[in-house]
Order: sequence, then C-alpha cells, then structure tokens
Amino acid sequence: MKNINIKNVENVSLFDLGIELNQVVANCSKSEVYQDINKLVDGIECEFSQIKTIKNKLDFLLKQFYIEWGFQGDYEEFYSSKNALLVNVLNRRKGIPVTLGVIFCILVTY
Repeated sequence: MKNINIKNVENVSLFDLGIELNQVVANCSKSEVYQDINKLVDGIECEFSQIKTIKNKLDFLLKQFYIEWGFQGDYEEFYSSKNALLVNVLNRRKGIPVTLGVIFCILVTY
C-alpha cells in the first residue's frame, strides 16, 4: 500500500490533501484534477467577470455549482470511498459534503 507523502500536515489545504489521496487511492495525477476544475472555470469565466458584487458572485457560483453543473450529495452511497475522491466527485457530480465543499472553495479562489 502506498503512503501519503505530506510533511507538516497542519500547513496543507484540504484540496492538497484531497489531491494526494487521489494519487494514492485512485492513481490519478494532480493535473487530471486541475484539468477538471479548469473546465468548469473556463465555462463561466466571461460571465463571472461581469458580476460586480461579492454577494452576486457567490450567488452565481452557487447556482452554477448546484443547479447548472448538478453537484449534489450522494445519499444512496454516502460511505463509499468514491465520494471522498476529488476526481470521482468532479466526474460524477456527487459526493460527501466535505468533498463538495473542498471543490466549491477551490472554485471560489480561482
């Protein structure tokens, strides 16, 4: 079994930990996860840049995330490991709340 190779975990973001978990468990590269995130961002960048207030940007991003892109909790298989892996959640649009939150936070910082 591979080991997660992160030193000084206190200074690592949840996204970086998620990336590392994807590499170890799903044999998925960091670039694959970033490509999936970039595809989402590329599709809204022009419209998003036109929005003036922070509140309206947040409202827009929430609508995109849950309604347009269809991200949701996976209530049928909540405890499945696929719901904790970023690459799976990005592809399936289903996951556990913490994984959905990590992806949403990354989108907010883009």
